[in-house]
Amino acid sequence: MHYAYTLGGLRISISDYVLKVNGKEAKASARNAGEMEEVLYDRSWLKGKEAVPLYYMYRDIADFEKLHEYKVRYDITIMRPLRLGKELNKTFGHYHPFAEKGLSYPELYEVLDGEAIYLLQKPLRRGVEVVLISAKKGDKVLIPPNYGHITINAGKKDLVMANLVSSVFESNYKPILEKHGGAVYVLSGMLLALNKNYGDVHMHVLSDHGDFVFKAGSSLLDLFVLNPRKFMFLNKPSLLHLNLK
Repeated sequence: MHYAYTLGGLRISISDYVLKVNGKEAKASARNAGEMEEVLYDRSWLKGKEAVPLYYMYRDIADFEKLHEYKVRYDITIMRPLRLGKELNKTFGHYHPFAEKGLSYPELYEVLDGEAIYLLQKPLRRGVEVVLISAKKGDKVLIPPNYGHITINAGKKDLVMANLVSSVFESNYKPILEKHGGAVYVLSGMLLALNKNYGDVHMHVLSDHGDFVFKAGSSLLDLFVLNPRKFMFLNKPSLLHLNLK
């Protein structure tokens, strides 16, 4: 596999899961199957496959002064087109802590290649709200405040995605771990299985993405470089908007 992009003036190349920025290799952090045991739909699949890498994370790869000034981080993640038994390959999943006024830190994703499903979930007084969003190359997806999220590789090739997120917090994986995964498992054939540990699941499968997805001719990093002030909501979610073009 080989991918090449020019993002925010950076030359980014990926070959055999080695990512280089302007020719310099970026540090990778891999999530292996064994680390996912407690959140898998089909744990019996795992036996003998614990060391298999499921996805690779390259964090804070754009060393831009404006990113540091606005306390924002730019990452790229590559998810392999694997099946975890009956389940599609996915990230572990996490929540963000509160930033202000009862609102947690939001996040922005961009699909650079492949197909994704973003599973957003928010606890309710009784049960949980789930939003499933399909996204393809060029789509930008908002993870709004107070939603946990999991990304699923919905295609037959690598899913390559970038994200912009505040650099001042650490993600909280514990709520997903305690309930053994997200509220919904996405299986082969795009079948959905509910996680009984959540109780009532109020699910929305969005065909009209509304406030969650936007399209722009430029990449997220280019948009940030052009006008970083428009991304202040990543640290002050009360300023949230999607007028980023």
